[in-house]
Amino acid sequence: MIGFGFFKRKADTPQAAEIEAHVAASLERVKRHMRPVISETARVEQDAIIHAVGALEAAAMAVDGLTDVLSEARELVESASETESEAKRALIAERYDEVLGAIGPITAAADFDGVNLVDDSQDALSVAVDGPGDITFAVAHVKLTLGDGGLDLPPPREAFSTDDEIIRIRDAVAEALGRINTLGERFCADAAMLAMRLPDPEATQH
Repeated sequence: MIGFGFFKRKADTPQAAEIEAHVAASLERVKRHMRPVISETARVEQDAIIHAVGALEAAAMAVDGLTDVLSEARELVESASETESEAKRALIAERYDEVLGAIGPITAAADFDGVNLVDDSQDALSVAVDGPGDITFAVAHVKLTLGDGGLDLPPPREAFSTDDEIIRIRDAVAEALGRINTLGERFCADAAMLAMRLPDPEATQH
């Protein structure tokens, strides 16, 4: 079974540059598990699967980074709710905005060979796989950037000065975390399923 980098990063989460480096390496990791194919049809199918696995892994890494960002955002909102000082709440709101500023670079870094499943584009994948009949594996695009249609995280326009705003933003962050956790599991499962359709590299030795 092919191993991929679908594991949680350490608490000191690398920024978008490390995600890009990880994405750049994923194609080579997949290719090392391939065996030569005889037919052109088989080669085209393998290339399509490799590309899809790479794009899915990039999306999973982005979700991992977004989880860290949103977890910190949640902690900041909780901190704002625990103080009555408007000055402290305003400082927390500034930090909250700074933290959410990492979302754009993280989603942009999830580009894999021109395909990004989580940014503002409409990229999607459709992979024909070998099997009984014609089987097409489709991967839809999911917008995970800020704003409408994405994570829908409202900014602290009142600098967390009111409890109503704190509650509204806390609920939005919690909803976004739940959503991306589900997506991360789906991206990993889809990538693993596709990877299993790559030829066994040991088969050529028999």
